[in-house]
Amino acid sequence: RIINKGDVGEVFYILKEGRVKVHDIGFGDSQYVDQVLGPGDFFGERALLTGDPRLANITAEVASVTLCLSRETFEKTLGPLQDLIDHAMKKRVLMGVPIFANSQFQPYEMARLTDLVAEVTFHQGEILAEEGQPAKQNLYIIREGKITVANENGMISNLSPGDYFGDKLIQSDVGAVSQQTITAEEKTTCGVLTKSAIESVIGHISRLGKAMAPVAPKLDRTIDFKDLVKFRILGVGTFGKVWLVSHQKSGVPYALKM
Repeated sequence: RIINKGDVGEVFYILKEGRVKVHDIGFGDSQYVDQVLGPGDFFGERALLTGDPRLANITAEVASVTLCLSRETFEKTLGPLQDLIDHAMKKRVLMGVPIFANSQFQPYEMARLTDLVAEVTFHQGEILAEEGQPAKQNLYIIREGKITVANENGMISNLSPGDYFGDKLIQSDVGAVSQQTITAEEKTTCGVLTKSAIESVIGHISRLGKAMAPVAPKLDRTIDFKDLVKFRILGVGTFGKVWLVSHQKSGVPYALKM
């Protein structure tokens, strides 16, 4: 094991020989496709650029040799190349999203798609999608902040930096209705890639690969209604109201449709 997920990042690696696997990517509910890196590829840059903990495990699949740079050397030596490294990092994240990882795009297409990702900031409490309402057909990749997704089954998914959402709606017909209420729990910045931007690069949306469902928590049928404490309304529509509630005993948050 070269890198353990959750560790503090102090080293930047360039793979000179061998092959490594990037796996168990992310801390939230999103699922990423594992990636394999070969000679000439680099890794470990994200933790050094952002200061966040390591986002994935990285394991040598065969005997491998890496060139290692400390944080201090990385900042001094590669500082002028930060924009290029940042672009490569964003491209790698995009390539891990199943709808892109499970496709057959050319390298220039992935590079162009990465160029079209726009940084958008949402304010605390801002609703990005509301259940029962027409949905924006965008892919969102969280850079900073926290997003909660209230699913129609009443469960909440908590998304943090590195997570993504909106991938299934990208593949839906125009005018698709959201099945979730999605809210920025704090000031949040996302990389946003619109359906029209994707189509401008790949032509038809049918070229996208198959999406993967987020890791959903199991339904707990032992919770009594009387043990739930209401905090605020997540969404209001023809379907009624969705409340953010918390279980008194465990403190676990839920979305309650009424």
